[in-house]
Amino acid sequence: MPKRDEVHPPKCVDEHCTLVDRGGALPELQHRQGRPLVSAVPCGQTKEGCKGTGKGTGKPKTRLEEIALELAIASAIANGEMNADLSRKDGKQFGVIGGTNEDGVDNPIVQAAVATAAIASGVLLGQADKFVKKLEEACAKKAPLILQGTVESSKETAEFLAKQYGADIAHALEQNGAIGAYEVMKKFTDGLGGAYQAHHILEVAMADKLRFTKNFDKLPAVILTEAEHKRITRWLSQRRPKNLKADTVWELYEEVYEAYPHWLDAIKPYFGK
Repeated sequence: MPKRDEVHPPKCVDEHCTLVDRGGALPELQHRQGRPLVSAVPCGQTKEGCKGTGKGTGKPKTRLEEIALELAIASAIANGEMNADLSRKDGKQFGVIGGTNEDGVDNPIVQAAVATAAIASGVLLGQADKFVKKLEEACAKKAPLILQGTVESSKETAEFLAKQYGADIAHALEQNGAIGAYEVMKKFTDGLGGAYQAHHILEVAMADKLRFTKNFDKLPAVILTEAEHKRITRWLSQRRPKNLKADTVWELYEEVYEAYPHWLDAIKPYFGK
């Protein structure tokens, strides 16, 4: 009889050849109770090893792109949309398991997505998916994401993403310079031990002193690293005028936030600008 690999030659199912598709044949792994039977296995667990012969031409995905893919799959599973094609022009992507895409495989991302779908409603997954896609688009345009509307400003969405992806999503928001209500941005930093922190662009003390608002949780905020937050806070403290009037405080922010014009845009309405 011909060897299995002669009948179903193994082929890489991702651009880095981390998974090898044997065309429906079982992987060369010792079966254990509870282990799913799959036709795609890590290349390191095959006799051939990892040869790096993937056909993809796209760049390796960033963590944010991986998160977007996981959420897209999870949302599709939760909503019963099993025939989605996730292929992209910049590289070969996995199809949804059970769908019509012939490249659909049983892989760790899908498994993570199934677990995600099991603990969240389809509505929340859809909101999280939209949120990350908007963030991904903003990053691609090199423009800060301004969180507005019910989906973007949902504390529940922020809390869900923070629990699922921790510092990864906080880092993406920090790098992008995203701005949202403090109560939303703080959800992304909870549980990170202070490594990332939400910063009121318009400080609570100033908003209170100038009687701009009492709803401090709605003030615009950004996510900063601990070191950057300390630096900004120190600058504000050192340069704060004794005469706390709207005009002098605005001049303070113009000086300290000179490198962050979108921060100034976010707080202009409070100063009647």
